[in-house]
Amino acid sequence: YHRAESGADARLLQSALEGVLNGRTRAVGSAKRAPVFLDATDATDLDMIVASLHASRGLVLLLTRHVLERPWCLIEVYEAIRLGLPIVPVVIVGLGYDFAAAAAYLSDLKAELAARSATALEELRRRLQRLNPPATVSKLQAAISSVLPNIIAIHFDPMGSGDGGYHLDAIAREVVERAARQQDFAAAAQEALVDVEATVSINPHQPASERADRISRARDGFSRAGDRISRFGDRISRPASGSERESDTESRTTTTTTTT
Repeated sequence: YHRAESGADARLLQSALEGVLNGRTRAVGSAKRAPVFLDATDATDLDMIVASLHASRGLVLLLTRHVLERPWCLIEVYEAIRLGLPIVPVVIVGLGYDFAAAAAYLSDLKAELAARSATALEELRRRLQRLNPPATVSKLQAAISSVLPNIIAIHFDPMGSGDGGYHLDAIAREVVERAARQQDFAAAAQEALVDVEATVSINPHQPASERADRISRARDGFSRAGDRISRFGDRISRPASGSERESDTESRTTTTTTTT
């Protein structure tokens, strides 16, 4: 999330998610607590944030006007794709996120970010090189622009949280249920990213036919991810059936990361 734009909303959602997750944990008789990591509160260093993401079961991205201009946010979304984690975007109503504008921005991320902040672009490059394995802006752009616009977002209106907490609790439950349903898409996106990584690391001395084949595989991989999220779109967005809820409860103790 963007701290200045949605910091208070992130803390509200963190508390609600912990209530839902730990309520489920207690329901199956386990004493294990499922924490929700809020990086602005729980970590001040990107290395620590990425390490916490590796220990997480999903990522919640709060969508506001400038969130995708923050290098740390972009890196966390990229790492979630690379790790095959479900990503649940939550639009904060009234804070300026525009889906069409975001898709256009992501399709030419390097130029768009440079136009907004050359410092942010340089920070993004520098921090990507510290990842294990290191990444490039082009690789990150290919991954996020192909995956994020294909995920159905939840709309959260903070003004609706004054109804005794029912709206906030419903949003938290929807986040948890959608994360459970996005396992198939997350796996497809992770597979596609492997092809992208192979593409951008092509040896320039390879035959042209091999380079073209890898590029084609990368494009096909992200196309498969998009097709899969379309096929599972109804399943992701509809309420869970009773049997699905029982299955989720029995099989999952979830740690969710909310990105900053």
